[in-house]
Amino acid sequence: MHITGRCTDRAIARFVLDGRIVETMNIPRYSNASALAARDGDDDAFSLGGAITTLVDGLLLDDCLYMASIGMAYQGINSAVGTDKTNTWIGSDGANTFGFKNNAGVRATLVMWEQAAGDYESSFMNARRAKVTYSLNASSTVTVSVSNGVSGGWAVLYDHATTLSQYGQVDEVWGEYTTGDYATVDLSFEVNASGTPMTVTVAENGCVSDKDTCSFHCYSGDTCGESGTYELVNCDNGSQAGATSGSYDGINPEGGCQGWSNGGHLDISLGQ
Repeated sequence: MHITGRCTDRAIARFVLDGRIVETMNIPRYSNASALAARDGDDDAFSLGGAITTLVDGLLLDDCLYMASIGMAYQGINSAVGTDKTNTWIGSDGANTFGFKNNAGVRATLVMWEQAAGDYESSFMNARRAKVTYSLNASSTVTVSVSNGVSGGWAVLYDHATTLSQYGQVDEVWGEYTTGDYATVDLSFEVNASGTPMTVTVAENGCVSDKDTCSFHCYSGDTCGESGTYELVNCDNGSQAGATSGSYDGINPEGGCQGWSNGGHLDISLGQ
């Protein structure tokens, strides 16, 4: 299947909603195609012009159109193998495997990104290319592999209703992880404190991160992120197998579920 621009015309996204043709202005945060291509190593999908591009495997067209309508800049890479562009790919042959199941009862689109050291823009989907954007019907599953030594995150677009925040990040609950020697996973409710529930279980030791356990929350308000505005709840060392907590600066917490160093499996329930 071939589509125009980033699955529609780059400047005006046209799609069908409840039988009506809808047009919505869709101006990217960055307007220099060469700069974005260099930044993300992208040479084909979701060009900023009107070039013809290919819908990536695993992403349904209507989900791609919805992504365009809310201002996402690209389809994910959705590689079937690890490459020089991504240490995150669809499949079960990696050192670490993340098994996602859509238990939300509605269509969902999984969005995953990597965060290299010093890169603080990787989660901004209005400007950056995700490693994975994958369509999940209700009760369906997908396994994603992640190499060791990778930090990143994921979030989900539910039922063509989730939007981007004013800053261009997915306005939902996030999963956050680091793989390798100090592999850790947690959930963050900092972007959207009232977001859709999610549960992560470390297969190796049963450590759970959910809304009430080993997850980050704002002290007040529906969104936060500034120093001193968030806490890690119910994740004291020894409170469950793999639970760990501390502080990198004496003010802000860090931690989550460990016990899967240099290779492990996470079971992730989306929507509950």
